[in-house]
Amino acid sequence: MSRGNVEIVREFLEALFDRRDFDDALRFTDPDLELDWTESRAPYAGVTRGARAAKEIWELIAESWRDVKVERDLTDCGQGVVVAEQSILGQGRSSGVEVRATGATIWKLRDGKIVSGKLFQSKAEAIEAVGKPE
Repeated sequence: MSRGNVEIVREFLEALFDRRDFDDALRFTDPDLELDWTESRAPYAGVTRGARAAKEIWELIAESWRDVKVERDLTDCGQGVVVAEQSILGQGRSSGVEVRATGATIWKLRDGKIVSGKLFQSKAEAIEAVGKPE
């Protein structure tokens, strides 16, 4: 029996945020992964293409933070789409400033692999983009 899309995304996010094991995170992604962070308010806003390029971004972001805690809620929207709402609390590595960020990402999967992620500022925006009522 294959794992469900929500479980795949959950395990991916746990590797990415909870363990910061970016090599493990890559095993859940398609090599042609596309990340659309154009809606991000962070300095790394933009579109990243390719799983290896995504790993480089994840490593760069991780270098800036320490003591990161993440709360998440995942919604299966069907048709290979999972919306992940996350609240991230972290402390700047050099500044020591505590920062809380919230947002939601639409993760699209095909054949058990994550092929894309698009960031939104809220779960409501992500759900609206998917076209599924909350």
